Amino acid sequence: NPDGSVDPTFDPSPDSSISALALQPAGRLLVGGNFSVLAGQSRKSLGRLLASGAIDSSFDIGTGADAAVNVIKLQSDGRVLVGGNFRQFNGAPVQCLVRLTTTGAADPAFSLGATQLAVVNDLALQGDGKIFVAGEWLYAGNRNYWGAFRLDASGAFDSSFAPELKEGASSVVVTADGRVVLGGRFASVGGTPRSGAARFQ
Repeated sequence: NPDGSVDPTFDPSPDSSISALALQPAGRLLVGGNFSVLAGQSRKSLGRLLASGAIDSSFDIGTGADAAVNVIKLQSDGRVLVGGNFRQFNGAPVQCLVRLTTTGAADPAFSLGATQLAVVNDLALQGDGKIFVAGEWLYAGNRNYWGAFRLDASGAFDSSFAPELKEGASSVVVTADGRVVLGGRFASVGGTPRSGAARFQ
């Protein structure tokens, strides 16, 4: 409630932790985490609630994710990016990142292809639809990239932004003027000392 008291009418009661939230129109709330039950219904790591806190059954994720969801980002067209530790979504193999349609189905137009990605901690969207990923590492083109990466709108790796962090990144934002700010465990970027935070042109 506005006065800081708990609203007793809203009680989705997950059986484990929640680590990601995203608000959609009409008060619908996307919820991600490490749970297997949400609002009394079976939901593996991702679900959508109505404003009342009840499950929105119109958002159908099938069997869901096989491990934790860490971040949920909404695209301007209503599609949903979901990142985390998972390797399967609704029974299909994925690399810790999936894009869903407005109904909850995996978007077939989004694919990482041969790119291998380990742990997605945060996501940020560029104005042209490109996607910044803060995570652990990515393997593409016969080499490893550490900490932060950019994908194009279809999921293909964009090697024009791949700073050498050597350690993981936990958060990423895009500023109003288009610059990128990263936070994480790193102590340097491409040999330049930067302890835990760096901004890129």
